[in-house]
Amino acid sequence: MIRVAADRNGNVHVTGKMSTPGRGAYICPRRACLGTARDKGGLRRGLKVHVSDAVFEELGQLIGSQRGQIG
Repeated sequence: MIRVAADRNGNVHVTGKMSTPGRGAYICPRRACLGTARDKGGLRRGLKVHVSDAVFEELGQLIGSQRGQIG
């Protein structure tokens, strides 16, 4: 699972660390999960803030770099 956190100012960060402060949400490391989270607004609802396209692009790159590690 990949952790995404929103800080007090509403900035969203792909952290991967459970100890990062802020409201957190998790996404499975698969492109299908990323597409669903984007299309259905799962991350937005979980974090209670707007999630920019840049965050989804960063997640896409991270998932792509882990592709060989994901079953």
